[in-house]
Amino acid sequence: MKPGTYKTAGSEGAFGCYWGRAEGAGGEFESIIADSDLEGPGRVTPDKGKHFKANRCREWKRVG
Repeated sequence: MKPGTYKTAGSEGAFGCYWGRAEGAGGEFESIIADSDLEGPGRVTPDKGKHFKANRCREWKRVG
C-alpha cells in the first residue's frame, strides 16, 4: 500500500471493520501504533515503512 490517506465505506457485514497500524507484520500487541473498529465510514493514513492491516472492511480507496 502506498503512503497516503485512504477511506472505506465501512464494514462488509455485521461484525464491523477493523484496521490497525503497526511497527511490523508480526502481530505482536506491543507493535500496534493505532487501531480501531469502525461501524461506518472511516479514514486512515498509513505511515511509510509501517504495516497496515484491515479485516472485514469494504475496499480502501486512496484519497490523498
